[in-house]
Amino acid sequence: MLERGLEARPCSLYIGFREEADIGPRPELDALAAAYPNFKWAPTLTQPSPAWNGLRGRVTESVPPLIEKPRETHFHLVGNGAMIVEMEAALTKVGVPNEHVSDEYYFNWNAEAADEVASAIASRFAVKATG
Repeated sequence: MLERGLEARPCSLYIGFREEADIGPRPELDALAAAYPNFKWAPTLTQPSPAWNGLRGRVTESVPPLIEKPRETHFHLVGNGAMIVEMEAALTKVGVPNEHVSDEYYFNWNAEAADEVASAIASRFAVKATG
């Protein structure tokens, strides 16, 4: 979409890894960010070294505070089914319309969101929860 000029809106990609050594697509993503001013990306690490200056924690911990207008953002969630259902429940709590959320499950397809986990994620967004 970026290459063909079909997407001019800001596009941010946040990816969770365990350690910095696990960040495989860095050169490709850095090249995309350099080529397209509307694209940015950032890894978040669950086991960062003391020298790591980037995001720390799971995506559900480090990313919500970065989203300025979640109700106006499209979220495409990819990965662990537990993370997806928890994030979807959190997004509902902060008032993100269902049509602004899409997903791709890679595993853990039958996971269910725990309300306390979804509430904790929702509390990290800079907007008040709706329910």
